[in-house]
Amino acid sequence: MIAIELNSDSTVGELRELLGKARNPQGMLRAVAKRGEGELKAHFRGRDAKSANKRGGQRTNFWAQVEKTVVGEVDEAGGMVSLGVSHPAFAQKLYGGVIRAKSARALTIPVTAEAYGKTTAEFEAATGLRLFLIKPNETGLLATRLKGAEGITVQYVLKASVNQEADPEALPDMERLGEVVMEEAERFLNEQ
Repeated sequence: MIAIELNSDSTVGELRELLGKARNPQGMLRAVAKRGEGELKAHFRGRDAKSANKRGGQRTNFWAQVEKTVVGEVDEAGGMVSLGVSHPAFAQKLYGGVIRAKSARALTIPVTAEAYGKTTAEFEAATGLRLFLIKPNETGLLATRLKGAEGITVQYVLKASVNQEADPEALPDMERLGEVVMEEAERFLNEQ
């Protein structure tokens, strides 16, 4: 799980001060956790709405899947709130890094709308087309030939690894997230 930390000195200090004034500090922490969780989910919903598949084809709705794994929890003993994302691929989006083929000899990078979001087996089953390997240079390609057509269509590029850049918008603006949870703490204090 990726822990989302709001650990600026001002946010932590202000929250501790408000907790000291609260008649129900655990209730305040639960309200803050719920608001933080809601803000993270809203961010991922927004990312999903703006993230159309660049190649067309069926969307995977990655950010909607990430949204479903957001949790906001309260550590009753420590008097702390923790926000987290447990989607297995989220860390790759957040930090970036090298992706290597594990069980196969190569990654299959889709280049057409029909191939996007499908394994090669799923592609062949869905389209009825057979993939074949061509190697015009050092890079392997998986292509199809349409029945009765003379040309071919490259569906996948084969790579041993790719380096994915970190997504600077994977998380919401952390300063704004800190402000939102502080607003919730103040609202809770004023309504108790």
